[in-house]
Amino acid sequence: MNQITDLSTEVLIKIFEYCPISTLGVLQRTCKRFYKIIQKATTLGNVTPILSTNQLHSEMRNRCNKFFDLKHKYRISRNWMNGVYQECILAKDKKRYIPYLVLRKDRLWLSKANRIHLYKRNRRGMSYSTFIAMQSKSDICKFAIQKNCLVSGQRDGSVFISNLKSDRLHLENCHRLDIEAINFVDDFFVTGSKDTYVKLWPLKQELQHPYVPISSVSVGDRIWSSATSSKNSLLVIGTGGHNGVAPIQILDLSRFTVISELGKDFPIGAGVLGLKWEDPHTLLSCGYDKSIRNWDMRSGQCVQVWTDPFNATIYCFETDNCCTLVAGTQTNGRVVLWDMRTVRYVQMYFMEVCKTSFKSSPIYSLSFDAFELFAASDCNLTVLDFSVHSGIEKNYNMYG
Repeated sequence: MNQITDLSTEVLIKIFEYCPISTLGVLQRTCKRFYKIIQKATTLGNVTPILSTNQLHSEMRNRCNKFFDLKHKYRISRNWMNGVYQECILAKDKKRYIPYLVLRKDRLWLSKANRIHLYKRNRRGMSYSTFIAMQSKSDICKFAIQKNCLVSGQRDGSVFISNLKSDRLHLENCHRLDIEAINFVDDFFVTGSKDTYVKLWPLKQELQHPYVPISSVSVGDRIWSSATSSKNSLLVIGTGGHNGVAPIQILDLSRFTVISELGKDFPIGAGVLGLKWEDPHTLLSCGYDKSIRNWDMRSGQCVQVWTDPFNATIYCFETDNCCTLVAGTQTNGRVVLWDMRTVRYVQMYFMEVCKTSFKSSPIYSLSFDAFELFAASDCNLTVLDFSVHSGIEKNYNMYG
């Protein structure tokens, strides 16, 4: 045995597992046997995950309706990094709203005014399906979906519950002000409002009155965001950063009480607009401090900061639970891409419909899969398709 090609397929796969995707792409072009092995193997290319298209985490795979071989993953990842994409407006409205979207592999939900619009996804593209109209005329602030259950919070403090089939229930006067936070946790859901209160509600099989919260607690400041972690039974609340209250409050769901605070040294008014648990020990936050922060929950310290290149407020963000971080900012429909392994941004994307000053809008909500970015501004839902084979390079990376 004098050549590497004499090795068994099992041994070759074990060797290839230590190669980055760029090297695997070169190996695929050396001989037919290597090409077939690398194309069929599912454990390769993970030693150094590539940006945007690695599809390693289950949460990311649940957002993807296409899965690519290593060659196409590498090509599409380079498109993300170099700003090569095709832009399409999926939804347009003359009126201005503060939208919110949720992305799954087969569907996309978008809230505007008092309706939640449903778009169906498949390998050929997207198509508008239907909408769910709330019984209240008040605008939707946030909504959450778990299996076949949808819960939305309105600006008038009411809650709408639907099992996405037939049963629907409208709960009035749940809060005194806007409901800015909705989350599921096991067989319950949590609401948070600008009236400073967080409430825990049961998920009932039969949607009927009376429907009352199990627990309620005030955090002392208006609530802007929230995120739940079922693995450690914690609820994290993002506040407005006023009234001497720390902008991040940690609640124990079993006792429904505040057990810890983060960001006590933040300036007054540096509210938190977005939160996400990466894992039970890692929390990400964004907001008026113009940064995304990585918090180590074991020490309660901020261990990494990604600051917006133009020092603008960050309204929302999403990750692939691996190394890709995408954020929506305050002005000009601008989205920023970071590699979480470094603090320098990789690329910026400007939505064409938001470039001019009189159309300037924050990106209020966004999500992405391996080849598409969905960004919702006040009037438009824009899709950037990075799977294109050619296009004009829109490179805004000042670091080269």
